[in-house]
Amino acid sequence: MPQIYEQRGIAPAEAGFLASVPSLISMLGSIFVNREAARLNSRKPVILALLATYGVSAYLVTTSVDYFLWLVAVVYGFCSGVMLPILMLVLMDMHDIGQKHMGTAGGIFFMVGEIGGFFGPSTVGLLKDVTGSFLPGVIFISVLIEMMLLPAFILNERRSP
Repeated sequence: MPQIYEQRGIAPAEAGFLASVPSLISMLGSIFVNREAARLNSRKPVILALLATYGVSAYLVTTSVDYFLWLVAVVYGFCSGVMLPILMLVLMDMHDIGQKHMGTAGGIFFMVGEIGGFFGPSTVGLLKDVTGSFLPGVIFISVLIEMMLLPAFILNERRSP
């Protein structure tokens, strides 16, 4: 993220600080949203709203300017920090998983997630090398995030007995 900002002309110190904002805000998002989703007794609408916002903010965090950039960095951090905990809670609540199989399900979840943890940055770097710009890679990641809305729509929230 700092390199993206520096390539856009932002001073290195400000780029580094700005890149840290999403990590700081993600902690607050993680606490707030999971509590509110539990109160709603449904995580599906929360996940759908987060994914839609997350994909757009992932794109805007690399294209926005001035004060809007700071606002988008906050929104991006908020959404990114919530996704992992809320998806783990959904796994835990699923009828076929529950507490009995949560260790295995969590391990599989993290295994697949680590593939994305490698594939995403590698693809962004490759596209940056090929095109000379981070924008195609950021668009690619944003589209992938938005594509996650499709399986989220069919998410079954039947709770464990």
